[in-house]
Amino acid sequence: MPNPPHRPERPRVDPAEFDDPFFGGQKKPAKPNVYMELGDDQNDQEEQSRAIASELTPKDQNEIIKEIGIKLQKDPQAELTQLEASVLYQVDQDIDEIDDEKTLQKATSLLTELRGWREDMSDEEIRELPDYEQVKSLIIERLRSEKTIVQTYSALHTATETLGLAPEEYSQIAFIETLRADMQDWEQSGVFDYLTVKLIKENCRHNLLPTPNGTQIEHLTREQFYDLARKFGKQPDGSGQPYETFIDEEFYGKFSMQELTGYDASLPAIRLSLIPNKYTPELGQKSIEDQLGLLSNMKLNNPNLKFYIPRPLDAIMHWYALRAGGDSLVSEDAYDGTWERTEIRYIDLHQEAVFGSPCVPYSPV
Repeated sequence: MPNPPHRPERPRVDPAEFDDPFFGGQKKPAKPNVYMELGDDQNDQEEQSRAIASELTPKDQNEIIKEIGIKLQKDPQAELTQLEASVLYQVDQDIDEIDDEKTLQKATSLLTELRGWREDMSDEEIRELPDYEQVKSLIIERLRSEKTIVQTYSALHTATETLGLAPEEYSQIAFIETLRADMQDWEQSGVFDYLTVKLIKENCRHNLLPTPNGTQIEHLTREQFYDLARKFGKQPDGSGQPYETFIDEEFYGKFSMQELTGYDASLPAIRLSLIPNKYTPELGQKSIEDQLGLLSNMKLNNPNLKFYIPRPLDAIMHWYALRAGGDSLVSEDAYDGTWERTEIRYIDLHQEAVFGSPCVPYSPV
């Protein structure tokens, strides 16, 4: 996933921009797109349309897709509204959630017959699609929306509180500073173009992942690390997963805390990255050696994206972030549901024997 950029300083956020209570006495920004701007003023109507799209039921989506079909049949070059583009390209929700197979087929045919989409399109061809820039703007707006900020910071706040870390390094102001700087860096380095191509080409969305870094993580104990995972599985109030977290402590004990946390002194106390919501098809079902070779080529061909393999602490934070976003991480078919969304294999860590066979660490829900 794209890595946070290395930088010595971050722009400061004026505390006066925060005016409402938020998370235990912290303050929240009155208007996220005021302090998150990337250069152009954002349209409030666009943000409202995107927010509405994220809350649509499958039935609502069906109706909107039918309306898009009528609109494009009359004029294949018609410009889509923000809401229409968000639904058709599934900026917030998987198209698989639409429960009407005929409507699902209709959405696909709209893209192929009237908008020029093909499964075998190159990245360059995708960037020429008529809706490309609009979808890109929706992705950016989704990442810096108030909803995303609230959910992502909630996950970070819960985790750092569980770890017993001093809150100063992980305040909401520090979070906003880091996010604003990263958004600017991602815009300049082409990350948003990468996210847009992945969404249009593979229906793959990337979510914001907050990972605590800083000197407190440098000195994190192994028991604190395990406890964070355990408490995700079962909370004292009875909430959490319907099963306890299993940790093979003997196996994970063979890895250093730096390998488990990914602590990096050159990065801010809050490390933000972007994680896909499904497997990375470029790596495929291949051997570790082949996957490492493919990853090396991905880095070589896209140096600005700073691809990296998450660390186990990133994985745990991914669980907390998904839960904060409303994902229960409970599925009737774990292998096709929660497993696909959460399994991470740490292919760049050394292999250790498990039941006599070499294995790298991995961590699904």
